[in-house]
Amino acid sequence: MHYKILLTKSFEKDFDNALSYITTKLLNRIAARNLLQKTRETINILSDSPSAFPVYHGSSNIKFEYHYILVGNYIIFYRIAEEEKTVYIACFLYSGQNIEKII
Repeated sequence: MHYKILLTKSFEKDFDNALSYITTKLLNRIAARNLLQKTRETINILSDSPSAFPVYHGSSNIKFEYHYILVGNYIIFYRIAEEEKTVYIACFLYSGQNIEKII
């Protein structure tokens, strides 16, 4: 089954911030380009197999069931809307952050 992929504004902001940090603070355009490519490839997998990645079992305050994928030092959180056959990419976080406070 093919799922539609929707990037949330929160994801886009997180992702832009990560790329900007790598490019301007770390001065590593190659790493930013590699992260961009790897993230695109990973998100594309979700259109065919969104349930292939584990469910996040963190905070009990989470409104939806989120899955997660590791991409380098970052984590992509997403949720699956089965009835709509849509995957909502929710956020892109640095794995060293306090995830519990953010999600």
